[in-house]
Amino acid sequence: MRVTDVGTAPGEETYAVTGQTTVSPAQQNLTASSTLEPGSSETYDSVFTEPAWYAIEFTVDDQPPADEGGHVVYSPVPDDEPIGRMLTGKVGSNGGFWWTISATENAGTFDF
Repeated sequence: MRVTDVGTAPGEETYAVTGQTTVSPAQQNLTASSTLEPGSSETYDSVFTEPAWYAIEFTVDDQPPADEGGHVVYSPVPDDEPIGRMLTGKVGSNGGFWWTISATENAGTFDF
């Protein structure tokens, strides 16, 4: 997973963000990678520390998944909502990839 752009809102183009943001350079250049055995998982907590919109690209075995399925625009707390959102990337036993975004009552480090 790597952040390809950071903005203040989702962009008009698919999988793009727009707007200038003041997030730290570290938040603009995020990457995370893991080598996992089948059936295992890894969780990264506190990765997204700014209430910004992130354009994200996932890769599996150094290749992007087919059909743009490895791209997503994500915000950990969209539109100043008092709930948080969690981004999950998954690889199936056949090597297929998908991502999901789910709500969580834990907004993390974001105060409202």
